[in-house]
Amino acid sequence: GFFRRILVDNEHSSRTLLLSKAVIEQNAANYTAWQYRRTCLREIHKNSSAEQRWKAWSEEKDFCTEQCTNNPKNYQVWFHRRACVLGMSAAAAELKLSTAKDAAVELEFIASVLSDENKNYHAWGHRQWALKHFGTQWEGELAFIDELLEEDVRNNSAWNQRYFVLQNTADLKSAAVVGPEVDYALKAIRKAPNNSSPWNYLEGLVAPLGFAAFPQVRKACEDLGGRSGAAGGDGATAANAARCIPALALLTRVLEDSGAAADAALCKTLCGELSSLDPIRERFWRWRAAQR
Repeated sequence: GFFRRILVDNEHSSRTLLLSKAVIEQNAANYTAWQYRRTCLREIHKNSSAEQRWKAWSEEKDFCTEQCTNNPKNYQVWFHRRACVLGMSAAAAELKLSTAKDAAVELEFIASVLSDENKNYHAWGHRQWALKHFGTQWEGELAFIDELLEEDVRNNSAWNQRYFVLQNTADLKSAAVVGPEVDYALKAIRKAPNNSSPWNYLEGLVAPLGFAAFPQVRKACEDLGGRSGAAGGDGATAANAARCIPALALLTRVLEDSGAAADAALCKTLCGELSSLDPIRERFWRWRAAQR
């Protein structure tokens, strides 16, 4: 009741800031309380010095850290944290202070959240935003991703982050840049061939440049996909069970991209086989086969 009253009165003061804190501690998903809190901070400090504003937003980020720790998958908390970082950065710019330490602290905090749940969508989204906002922490990000993928090669969020980093720091139109990443992905694929994440990463890197530029991709697809046309009966069942569906799926793209008549025919055959090997996407593979 009290909170609804201050919203009507549009009061922005120290006591209403405390009240919004109490409301959030009862329900951290109350987006109205978070929004009011941001407005309240801006109004209270609109005439404050840059140093006072930096301190206010820094203290607010401490509160946000507590809430992020307790509610790591709450969107409102992460959105509010972004406002805190922006407020600190704006004040730091006026004071001509470096934000390098703030950037390192922010990434370190996000890493601690990801250590508990390495596929936390909100934490990854905030990490991407922080990297672009500060613009000074790109260099160590690939090493961070390497550690995560070493722990869990199936971490699709880490694969997505790797592509994001390269998009923002490298020329993905250059074969010299993409080549080492192709080898990196293939190495990961050999650890867990049926893990679709590195296959998707590989396709995203190579398709824009053309699969012909990286023959090792076709070879890996053929090797891990197994032979088609195996013997009938139980032998066929065993052979099919051993075939790697992600490899065959990418092989259809490779064959399609080559432009050769023989490859086009083989692509059609593979799509037909995949309609049986990959029953969840049976209709998709039948459609692909019909397009040939």
